[in-house]
Amino acid sequence: MQLTRWQADILGQGFEARRLTFPDDYEGEVYATLVRRHAETPTTQAFLHIHGFTDYFFQTHLADWVNAQGMNFYALDLRKYGRSLADHQKPNFCHDLHEYFADIDAALKIITEEDSNTWTVIEAHSTGGLTSALYADHGQYRDRVDALCLNSPFFDWNLTAGLHIAVQALALAAPLAPAIATQPDAPIPYIESIHKDHNGEWDFDFAYRPLIGFPVFAGWCRAINKGHALLRDVLNVQCPVLVMHADKAIHGSTWTPAFQTGDSILNPEHIKRYAKYTGADDLTLVEIENSLHDVFLSSEEARLVVYDALATWLQGVRVSPVTINEQ
Repeated sequence: MQLTRWQADILGQGFEARRLTFPDDYEGEVYATLVRRHAETPTTQAFLHIHGFTDYFFQTHLADWVNAQGMNFYALDLRKYGRSLADHQKPNFCHDLHEYFADIDAALKIITEEDSNTWTVIEAHSTGGLTSALYADHGQYRDRVDALCLNSPFFDWNLTAGLHIAVQALALAAPLAPAIATQPDAPIPYIESIHKDHNGEWDFDFAYRPLIGFPVFAGWCRAINKGHALLRDVLNVQCPVLVMHADKAIHGSTWTPAFQTGDSILNPEHIKRYAKYTGADDLTLVEIENSLHDVFLSSEEARLVVYDALATWLQGVRVSPVTINEQ
């Protein structure tokens, strides 16, 4: 792995970004991107955000909150996502979720060794939540993950019968044709619910998170199935785990106001059912009324509940905050 220097990030506001370059994979050059913003008062506690599918880091309000809690904020755009998506790559593509372990390894090494943080919580969303749960079970630096917050983790498919058959057919075809895909042809109601140019309040780049989504590749479907199978075998996550999720699922293919009151991507009942499969002895589940799929993108009323729940949990699992006297 090669490391570049920190430079100003696309978000501005004191954020820095650093490209993490790895050996070429089956598509050629591959890299991840680590974003950071230090807390105003120097500290040795860190918060690492890992995004979900068809996603990247843009949630500056989350970083604001984290920094206000006295923690250094980091976010990882995984390979082939967001800042890390190159022209020669299929977006968001992988053969196996373990491909992302190298990205997390590199991020944790920088956070704990170069930046000298001694306590780190990973907060991971959706597919990132599944990947991070697997990492906390058997990743190389799992002992550096002191706590794990899973934000609507992707623990099971939530599809109509027809779509489920199509996805499983793709997964079965993956060993011979991993690049075949299905492409949405209409705006995704969830994306319409969160972007400020439609029915939401958030600004993000459609090049990184398209209104109609990215193609869903056979190789990725198979990778998710393999990740789910590992979860079903029951993991052995040793650190405290918080799982936050919506109170209800929202269904439909055309946007209505209901899409801003629940999870329209995953089924919260699946999340609750499989949360215990993390194997964590210290497991906390929090249901957020009217939360969206990404709980941090919910309405202001729901977000306040999210932040309160996260603050309460962190208060119980964090070591005493450590600050550094500036020389």
